[in-house]
Amino acid sequence: MGFLGWGLFGALFAVSDEVNTRKKIKQEQASSTKRIAEFNHYMDTLKTIQNKNYMALPDRDEILSYTFCIEVTKTSSDQIFIRWDCNIQYNSIAREFVIYKNYKNQPPQKIATLPFIKFNRTYEYTDTISPSESPCISYSVYLYGIYEGTLVKSHPSTGGELIPKLNKIELHVESRNNESAKLFWNRQENVSNYKVYRSSSDQNEEDFTPIVILAGDARRYTDRNVNFEKTYTYFVQAIYVQDETLLDEVISNRQTVTIEKHEEPQNILNGKSTSLPQQKTPDFDNMDGHEFENFCATLLKQNGFKNVSVTKGSGDQGIDVLATKDGIKYGIQCKCYSSEVGNKAVQETFSGKTFYNRHIGVVLTNNYFTASAKELAERNGIILWDRKQLLKMIEFSISHN
Repeated sequence: MGFLGWGLFGALFAVSDEVNTRKKIKQEQASSTKRIAEFNHYMDTLKTIQNKNYMALPDRDEILSYTFCIEVTKTSSDQIFIRWDCNIQYNSIAREFVIYKNYKNQPPQKIATLPFIKFNRTYEYTDTISPSESPCISYSVYLYGIYEGTLVKSHPSTGGELIPKLNKIELHVESRNNESAKLFWNRQENVSNYKVYRSSSDQNEEDFTPIVILAGDARRYTDRNVNFEKTYTYFVQAIYVQDETLLDEVISNRQTVTIEKHEEPQNILNGKSTSLPQQKTPDFDNMDGHEFENFCATLLKQNGFKNVSVTKGSGDQGIDVLATKDGIKYGIQCKCYSSEVGNKAVQETFSGKTFYNRHIGVVLTNNYFTASAKELAERNGIILWDRKQLLKMIEFSISHN
């Protein structure tokens, strides 16, 4: 090829290179213009919806699919720390996270937005609580993105449950002598107030009237505004209120009692059998632990138990009273509680029975037992004597001594 040929070839190559370069520039400009247009559209969409309800958008999990676990921790009285791990399947769609605060009786409130960062798995946010705001019960996190020019959102993940739920109330009612009904129930946390409701036999079955409002630490109530030989039905409502907002409420079971006349008992404290016609059943609910142990020991003697003795106060190994009946050796733990007796008493009695070489271990209480305590006692052969059994023993003592 001559000089002229090489020169022509070089010119053609230069022209071709220039054409390709200009073509690439146009493509890049077009792509850049498209990206800018998409971004501007996204920003315009965000601005348009900024003051609207994000949550009104439909969930598009099939497009914006993710899995994450949200953790909410109260770090101080006025700060909540929120953390979540995120695994996104479609990174090109995701744009930002939106955090919502959930309330008991109000719509959710958007509190923050965080940009989505590709390949970043962990996100954190700290929420500052205002003393004047309503109590928050949980937080929700949504992921938003752009799909085919439209703003879409994922299904939320929710965590926190900052406000505890109230437990079930187990109500028990007794007729006391011929002049009152005594109500008592299991211990509850976070209760602001209790309301006691009553219906009588001459009212409609569902016609309950609130008769008293009690403080949140109440465990019992004595209704003296009753009539002899009349039947009453009661239930108790527990209310959890914070900053004038009702957060939770539970209602107990219903209990019916007939006000009946009882024989006036004797004073059976400390082994005395002096007849006191005006004295009512000993007020064992208000005894301290040592008094109740001696009361139970005397009661056991008057119910036919032999060799009854109270163990030493400290280091008693879980047994308070030792007794024998019909050749069977009993080890008895006595619990004077204002709430239901739990597993610990059963466990201590089981250990004490072995320590004192007793045939039978018993827990005797002025109250009742939790469901878990009953289950544990049944599995370990421990006998439970609750308030009903205690009253039967008192009645036997009165009628046979």
